[in-house]
Amino acid sequence: MLTVSSLKCPAARPFALINRPLNLKLAAIEQLVTAQVDKTAAQDFASHHGWLSQMPPGFRRAVRERVLFRAFKADETIHIAGDDPAGMYGLIDGTIRVVLAGSEHGPYVVHLLRPVTWFGEGPAIIDQPRPVSLRAARPVKILYLTQRAINEIAQLDPAYWKCFVVPLMGHLDTSMGALADLMIRNTDERLVAVLLRLGGCRSVDKEGSIDVDVSQEEIATMANLSRSTAGSIMRRWELQGLLALGYGQVTILAPGRLRQRLGDGEPHVS
Repeated sequence: MLTVSSLKCPAARPFALINRPLNLKLAAIEQLVTAQVDKTAAQDFASHHGWLSQMPPGFRRAVRERVLFRAFKADETIHIAGDDPAGMYGLIDGTIRVVLAGSEHGPYVVHLLRPVTWFGEGPAIIDQPRPVSLRAARPVKILYLTQRAINEIAQLDPAYWKCFVVPLMGHLDTSMGALADLMIRNTDERLVAVLLRLGGCRSVDKEGSIDVDVSQEEIATMANLSRSTAGSIMRRWELQGLLALGYGQVTILAPGRLRQRLGDGEPHVS
C-alpha cells in the first residue's frame, strides 16, 4: 500500500546541498558588507573626534586611505608586552585594559583606554617591542594603521612625523598625572583621582554615568590601598549615590559630585 510516509523525494537532498554553498556565500557577503559599514563609520567617527580630527586635512586623508578595521571580543588579547611594533591602533568603541608587568611584581592593570584613544605609536616610531599588554575589557572596535602605512604617510611629508608624536605626548601626560595622583596622601582623594582617571574624566568634566571595567581589587592596587580599605570607601560612596559596585566593574554615577571630593584634605565620613 502506498502511503504519504513511503514517498521518497530524491531531489530534495541534492537541492539542499546545492543551496548550502549559496547560503554560505551570502553569509560571507553579508559579513563583508557589515565590516565595510563598520569601517566607514569608524573612519568617520575618528575623523571628527580625538587626535585624528586635530590633524591637517592631508594627513587625515592619508590615514583614512590606509587604515584597517579590527574587532575584538571581550577578554581577547590585542597584543602582549614584547610583541613586535606592528603599527598603531585607534580605539573607536569599547574599553581596553592596559596591563604592566613590573620587574619584581605583577602583572597589574594600570589603566583603562577609552574612545577615542590612539595607541602603539611609540614602539612604531622607534621600532621597539611593545612595553605593555592590552586586553579588551568588553567587545571593542579598532582602527589599525600598519607599520608600513605609517612609513608611507611619513614619506608623503616629513612634517607628518610630528602628527604621530601627538598621541605619544598625550600618553605621557596621563602617565605623569597618574604618578602625581599616587602622591596624594589622603586615601579618599587618591582613590577619587584613580576612579576619575579610569573613567576618562580626571581632567575633563563628563555628564552621566561612566562604566569602569576593572575590579575593585585592581582599583585598590592602582590607588596603592589594601582591598579592604578601598572596598570600605567605595561601599560608603555607593550608599551616597556616587558609585554602583558590580562584579568586575564599578560605575561612576555622579562624576561631578565625586570630583568634589578632591581637595578637601579630609576623608568623608557622612
